[in-house]
Amino acid sequence: MFTLTPNAFAALSAARAENGIPDTYGIRFFGPGPTGPGQESRLSIDFVESPEPDDVVGGGPELRTFVEAAIDERFGDATIDIDTIDGNLDLVLRRTAADDGK
Repeated sequence: MFTLTPNAFAALSAARAENGIPDTYGIRFFGPGPTGPGQESRLSIDFVESPEPDDVVGGGPELRTFVEAAIDERFGDATIDIDTIDGNLDLVLRRTAADDGK
């Protein structure tokens, strides 16, 4: 299951509010698959009202998280954090040491 650092929680909560998305919506992490021949898969996110049937549900009452089952299987317990890349805030996935062998 994914966990959010305090910084990631604050950034995602602020993004939800700034975009007028209801507080009852959670954030869903899913993979659209490879973006093209020879390219890596990308992890996508979206604010949604409820999880998909096979999603792994976590988070808390302030911000629920829904992780697509295939993504949860691939990454296991991971932490979502914020990093500054090229002057922009970006979400980054940090795998736990126990999951490095997956």
